[in-house]
Order: sequence, then C-alpha cells, then structure tokens
Amino acid sequence: MKMQFEHISVLTQEVVDFAPESTQTILDCTLGGGGHSRCLLENFPDAKLYGIDRDALAVKAAAERLKTYEKQTKLGQASFSELPEFFAECGEPVFDYILADLGLSSEQLARAERGFSFLREGPLDMRMDPDRQQITAAHLVNNSSEQELLKILRNFGEERFARKIVGKILEFRGKTPLKTTKELAQLVSSVIPRRLQKQGFNPATLTFQALRIAVNDELQELEVLLKQIPSLLKTDGRVALISFHSLEDRIV
Repeated sequence: MKMQFEHISVLTQEVVDFAPESTQTILDCTLGGGGHSRCLLENFPDAKLYGIDRDALAVKAAAERLKTYEKQTKLGQASFSELPEFFAECGEPVFDYILADLGLSSEQLARAERGFSFLREGPLDMRMDPDRQQITAAHLVNNSSEQELLKILRNFGEERFARKIVGKILEFRGKTPLKTTKELAQLVSSVIPRRLQKQGFNPATLTFQALRIAVNDELQELEVLLKQIPSLLKTDGRVALISFHSLEDRIV
C-alpha cells in the first residue's frame, strides 16, 4: 500500500489572489496534503497558518509539505465540528483568511482501499476518518431500511432512479451482502436504462455521492463550519469556499 499522499489542489492561484493583501493569519479547514496552504505561505511568508483535516494521512502529508514553515503552522486532525477542540489546544485567533476546499481529494479517490471511487475495486468504505468513524457505506447499504436508503439517495444524491436502485439493493442483499465498490457500481448501472445514461457521466456517480455524504455527515459538518466563521473572521477578513455540487452550493 502506498503511503504518499498525492492530492492536486484546485484553483490555487485564485485562492492566493482572493486573500487580503495584508494577510497575517490563515485557517485552512481542509488541508488535503497542504497544497493550498503552501501556496499561501509562499505568498505570505510572515503569516501564521492553522490547518485541519479529517483525514490523518492528509495531515501527515501536509506537515511534511509545510516543514519549511513549521514554526508558523499549527496543524491537527479534526472535522469542522471539532474546531473548538482544536483551538482549545492551540489557541483561538481571529483570521484574515479562511479557506475550505469541500468534498473529496484526488488522493482519496485514487486509493482503492478507501472505497470512494466506482472506478476502482475496493471495499465499500467511504470514511474520511476510518480510525474514528464506525459507520461505512457497506453498513448503510446492507442495514438501512428501504425508506432510509431512499432518503439518502434522494436527499444527498438527487437520484431520479432512487426507488429502482434501492429495490435492486434490497434484492441483492437478500442473497448476499454488498461488499465492494464494483458490485455497487454494476448494480446501479444495471437498473438505469442505457438510453438515459449520460455520456461521460458514470451511472453510479450520484449513488456514490449520496452514500459518501451520509457516511461523513458532510452537509451537517458544512453547516457547522459556516456558523463558526463569523466568530473566527476579522471584520475585514475573507472566506474562500470551493464547492463541487449543488447541495453544497445551496448551503453556502
């Protein structure tokens, strides 16, 4: 198993350009390997940066990537809802700039054993923090009721074929548990009419998105972060939130 964390940060120049000119304190809420943080510190070399991520591997990789700046960085493993505990340990400043790059990292998708990708064979896991989170995607698909699964696919995936997909899941798990990403991806593809499958858009995309959001409580975590921002941001500070789907957009 590879241990290197190889995440490609998006919109790095835009993130730097949007920062206030006199930025002295930065909070990176999604370290993801430290790409954005390093770019910001290269452009604001006197700034103090605080950074968190739910993924322990991301925090470890960020610490290595930001080693040159270790005297001015404070990093930790934490979810958005755990920010108060993080600040209790390292102090709670107010920030000139707060950044959150929402959703998955390219590294999480690339690791088959994490179970995020329908393109790679792996266990149905999808936990961003596998050491501390108990509920996996496999647990949800194999133990949730029909109504619970419908709610997940409709609310978190806006999947128009939710009822057909859930029906197939119930049929499948009645014989044997769903265990792998490929099993689920193939199951979803089998119930969506081929004529309605969009070119360049995997039929399992919305189902995987929905389960991942449910496993990690992503939308609730985002709401918690947004409620904390006013007390963490300086009066003339700025916030950069990078979102990737309409559910995040509506909350932001």
